[in-house]
Amino acid sequence: MLYSEKDLLSDVSYFNGSDDKIQEHIGYNEIGIITDKDIYISEYESHILDLNTVLRVDSFLRTPYSIHMSYPSARSLYTLRIYFSKDGYLLTKDFWKRKKILKVNSSTYLDSNVNTGDIVIELKEFNDKHYPSIFKTLQILEVGHLLYNISRIADIYGYEYELNNDGINTLALRNKRIGVHYLENREKINEFWRKAKSRSSGKYYGGLINFDLDHEKYRYFPQDFSKIKSLKFDKTVIDSVKTLVFINDGNSLLDNENGLVIDYSYIMKEYNYLNARTMSQITVFLYKWENKVMNNYAEVIQYIGYLAQEVCLNNSGIGIYNRPIKQMNFNFWLPILEQNNSLKDYIPFYGVLTGKETELISRSKKII
Repeated sequence: MLYSEKDLLSDVSYFNGSDDKIQEHIGYNEIGIITDKDIYISEYESHILDLNTVLRVDSFLRTPYSIHMSYPSARSLYTLRIYFSKDGYLLTKDFWKRKKILKVNSSTYLDSNVNTGDIVIELKEFNDKHYPSIFKTLQILEVGHLLYNISRIADIYGYEYELNNDGINTLALRNKRIGVHYLENREKINEFWRKAKSRSSGKYYGGLINFDLDHEKYRYFPQDFSKIKSLKFDKTVIDSVKTLVFINDGNSLLDNENGLVIDYSYIMKEYNYLNARTMSQITVFLYKWENKVMNNYAEVIQYIGYLAQEVCLNNSGIGIYNRPIKQMNFNFWLPILEQNNSLKDYIPFYGVLTGKETELISRSKKII
């Protein structure tokens, strides 16, 4: 996947008050043609492909973005498609009919780039007109969310992969180690799907508030991602990203590690759909951008999405929201970062709002 410095400049300019720069539309290579030939699929492969299928449809009384897969997507657009390379075909699943396997005769474009056992993530063309300055950012952040889920399942089974972003609109995960299928994997994989099915960004009508005031129960501190063996990011990428965690202490939102404080009233000026006094935390991802250090920034954006998904998945539960936010306006966040001089070279790039919804209507709808 390609994400140029020009694309990054467009994103940064947009959140600095200028929308005159537009991210570049690239020519999308079609990944192949669907065939109807039968093919065997393993338990592990099935779980990987299920990540890209619809798990839940919420009530339209709660949200206009009602479709939920195992990871979040801006406006529930879900413009990604995941494939497993096997026996000369690319395998995927129907978004809705989860048991229906689609076999794809891969294009010449992909034939020389993937091998049996590799996973391919494809960016489909982004046709929504709401985000001309950041649409590519949103898609590649979404890839990062999906990568976290892939890495969790791969870790359970013992598979390992290497990232390859050389394709224009594809990411290949090169298979470096084949895992095993043990019965004890079942308990871990069932727990993963329990969390994935309850993942929620919260309702979009009526605001987010926790009348029980038990906000301290729904915190989640990101763990050291190096514990995951199945997928590794470049050290330069890892070193360029910093995570801040603002915890509600009953008086304000604090990041004790970096000495940062945000007043409730200040938060609600920017994010007026939530009650800051009753929320649990805000997780913020900063990027230390240095000009002309990289030719392709796709892996950086993917890594940020990957870190955000750790919160969205592991802190999920009935009535709990973990809402990703790309609305990271500079004029709002820079005065907060200026409280610590060591953060002066970082830009606010992405975040996750976390808390509990009091209303019973927040309960998940039937899984389909």
